[in-house]
Amino acid sequence: MKKLLVGVLAVFGILVITLSLLILLVNPNQFKPKIAEEVAKSTGLVVDIEGDLKWQFWPSLGIEMGKTRLENPAGFTEPNLLTVESVHLSVALRPLLSRTLHVEQLSIVAPSIAIETNDAGDNNLQMALNHKSETEDSEPAAPAEEATNDAVNTEPSADNGAESGADAWTLSLSGLSIANASVVVIEPGSRLSIAPLDLTIDQFQLGQWSQVALSAHMAMADREGNIELTTEMRLGETDVSLRDMQGTVAYHQHGVKVDSLHFSLSQFIDGEPGELALQTQGALEGSAFKLDVDGTLTFGEVWRLSDITSSLSYAAKPQAISATMSGSLRYDPVKQHLQLNQLDVSTLHDTHIMGSVGVGLSGAKPNVTLDLHVPALNVDDWTGAPREESASSNESPATSDSSSNNDEAADNAPSAASTPSSEEPDLTGLKSADVSGNIAIDALQASNVKVSNVKTAFSLSNGLLRIKDFTASLYGGSIQASGRLDSRQSPATYSVNKSLRNVFIQPLLVDAADYDKLEGRGNLTVALEGKGLSQAALRRAAQGKITLSLNDGAFDGVNVAEMLRKAQATLKGERDGYVSETKRTDFSAMSATIVLRNGSATNRDLKMSSPLLRVAGSGSTNLVSEALDYRVDASLVASSEGQGGLSIAELKDITVPIKVEGTWQTPEYGLMVDELLKQNVLRDQRVQEKAREELDRGLEKLLGEQSQNEEIQRAAEQLLQGLFN
Repeated sequence: MKKLLVGVLAVFGILVITLSLLILLVNPNQFKPKIAEEVAKSTGLVVDIEGDLKWQFWPSLGIEMGKTRLENPAGFTEPNLLTVESVHLSVALRPLLSRTLHVEQLSIVAPSIAIETNDAGDNNLQMALNHKSETEDSEPAAPAEEATNDAVNTEPSADNGAESGADAWTLSLSGLSIANASVVVIEPGSRLSIAPLDLTIDQFQLGQWSQVALSAHMAMADREGNIELTTEMRLGETDVSLRDMQGTVAYHQHGVKVDSLHFSLSQFIDGEPGELALQTQGALEGSAFKLDVDGTLTFGEVWRLSDITSSLSYAAKPQAISATMSGSLRYDPVKQHLQLNQLDVSTLHDTHIMGSVGVGLSGAKPNVTLDLHVPALNVDDWTGAPREESASSNESPATSDSSSNNDEAADNAPSAASTPSSEEPDLTGLKSADVSGNIAIDALQASNVKVSNVKTAFSLSNGLLRIKDFTASLYGGSIQASGRLDSRQSPATYSVNKSLRNVFIQPLLVDAADYDKLEGRGNLTVALEGKGLSQAALRRAAQGKITLSLNDGAFDGVNVAEMLRKAQATLKGERDGYVSETKRTDFSAMSATIVLRNGSATNRDLKMSSPLLRVAGSGSTNLVSEALDYRVDASLVASSEGQGGLSIAELKDITVPIKVEGTWQTPEYGLMVDELLKQNVLRDQRVQEKAREELDRGLEKLLGEQSQNEEIQRAAEQLLQGLFN
């Protein structure tokens, strides 16, 4: 027991003597000038270390450094590039005796880094990093003789003192620990804060794998997130390799919430493939989503993610979305360009998307290029848009006489059109990225309209959308269109030009507007522009012209020939004697031009012809209230017996006026009886005048001057009265 006690005391004595010699012979403050000199030489910045460097013996042997600041150059809002509360160097004892400072663990507490780009475009960190290379380039090489003398003369002089002592030491570092750090990245108009940030690296040995752990919290304006990362790291002479990487990210921004994003990468080694797996779940605009991605990731001058397989589920409204995707991805970090090739997406409603997508990330916002092919797309299935029922499919239009009592019409008057919404759509998303490309769709349905062989080229730049060319086949014909939508101002402005050729009009109107009253095949051209995209603005502010020409068609819901027979019965006082017929008017050709202006659609040149009739029309409709104010003038050019009715030859010289009132859904057709009767009287007057002229001519030819005899003139007048009364 006595020998053991003596041994312990001897070891303790040796330790005390060693530490005493260390304190007497090694002054840690001799490193302060060397640190300041090296920092200034490397960065051009001033370093300020408060107080002395101190030896620390508990819990491990080390050197303690007080508060340290690395000052910013002039021209920046933050006074310091780097501020550190304290630094602890845990050092090995034996290497100190051979003038080697081996730092087993460098512990930095509460460092604060402010990386700033000022209004002039200068970045303080980049200026510090560039300073050393600029200094080395500007320093002349030392003469050979001077260099030789410096190498031989290793004795410290009285002039350099501590500096020479520091030069004779060598430094090495094994581990690093950073606790409660904060990083601020400041740019004009934005500020990113990373705090707290914790980092540990268990060793710094070239060619050796070390354990790395990182955790950080980030915040910027209305977004924030957290990241936790563990990996193994190997330092090379010029590169860094990683393996067994595991990480978790959480992120929140207005409308976007990532509850957890877990990723793993088998290795991050230049030129060697690594297996990547990513699983994330969160919510977009309150709707939950889940995304899984797997692939093979290869790093080099260009990053490649090949053999991608992914799946997405998104509880979007009005319906949930699920999709699977495959393809290959290429990223060029120098050009900051992302390219997705061999894209193959399968999703709901038998929607299949193939093609390529490119994304440029070097500008202020993404620049996206698309080249996509979609075999079939039903937009209505995606939007869940219900088909509206129209009264025109269930109700026959009313007919009335404009001169008759309107009590019955008032009882059956259609309800007023619903007030169109004045709410403008949110188009801010059009300014978040620039997009251009081509899309081909074999079969497309939107708003119940069905088209095929769709090809379109478009561009979106700074909120200006241009449809450069749109072509498709529809309803036995074709369409070609172009347009623009400018969301750079509010409300947005638009223009559209389109031409439909050889289209069957009835199935188009049935699908688009549930309106089946017009038949025929022909052409339609549209040239419109306006300001505002709300329902109210589209009706009030649309300006332009629509031209329609149809052949071999019909109007359902009105029979002009029947209305002519009704007019004949009215003239003869036989109103109740005509027979009701099918409400349909055939035509061989029809044309019209509609002008839209100030919330009204006006037509002045309606022309419709058939073997029986010639019809002209003019009037207008209010696009907001949907009220109709239109007049149709029908003229008989042949017997009506060819259209299922009795002869009405008596009306051959009369133009029958028809008034169209009511609304779009419930139009009312009525004879303008007063004007019709007036025309009949005028016609009789013209006939009488013509008969009198012919009678006078005959009498003069037969009797000569005696034809002017008063008795003969009286007899002639009685004859005419007998004929016409």
